[in-house]
Amino acid sequence: MIHYTNTNNPIDFPSPIKNLNEYLFALLGDWSVVEKWWHLPNKAFDGKTPVQVWNESDGQQKVTDYVMWFCTGDYS
Repeated sequence: MIHYTNTNNPIDFPSPIKNLNEYLFALLGDWSVVEKWWHLPNKAFDGKTPVQVWNESDGQQKVTDYVMWFCTGDYS
């Protein structure tokens, strides 16, 4: 389960999510938007939320790959 914080920094997040959230923050620019991103349906995940996918057997890799795809700029 993902632990969320009510503060404006990711210190309370478990390590894999904390690291990914730092990339999400760079993309989205606001910690509250990062937290909302985890709970909104996403077309890339067939309408599931990123947190739902994260909790699936291979979900951590799927979510990480998706975020990193935007960070690398490899949109081909």
